[in-house]
Amino acid sequence: MENNDAPSPVHIFETLTAYQDSGALKAAIELDLFTAIGANGATAAELPTRCNAAERGVRILCDYLTIVGFLNKKSERYSLTQDSALFLDKRQRAYLGTAVEFLLSPNLTDGFKDLAVAVRKGGTTLPGEGTVAPENPIWVKFAQAMVPMMMMPAELMAKLVNGDSKQKIKVLDVAAGHG
Repeated sequence: MENNDAPSPVHIFETLTAYQDSGALKAAIELDLFTAIGANGATAAELPTRCNAAERGVRILCDYLTIVGFLNKKSERYSLTQDSALFLDKRQRAYLGTAVEFLLSPNLTDGFKDLAVAVRKGGTTLPGEGTVAPENPIWVKFAQAMVPMMMMPAELMAKLVNGDSKQKIKVLDVAAGHG
């Protein structure tokens, strides 16, 4: 009988190794791997020229992405999952690959390299005020990177606010946030 309340180190190890998932996803986005696989799928032998990468490296990356749920594999052919097809293929309107430029940028990740020091200090280890410095250009990059993620909600909200009316309305976007 399985005891779901039993202590387990699984969550600890998943958290300690989460950087590997982020790194693999970032590499796949930078190589345009999901777009290269596309709707028709591909083998590791077909992907090196499409991604400008070594076949061995592409195969290892694709196998890892299969294990963590971003790809499917049948025989030697990789295909996109439903989420990857919608959000990680550059040809899709809902493409979220641009988020990697913000979410995994050194401007953000460097602040987590020695978080214990930041906690001891009571503030960031980044130069100056870090990402909260006034007029920090990182937030422009953030707004640009998050446009695809907010496209569908924005369209739905516009329909709720204005419906099918031809009447003009004004909208105030406060802080370009996605929340």
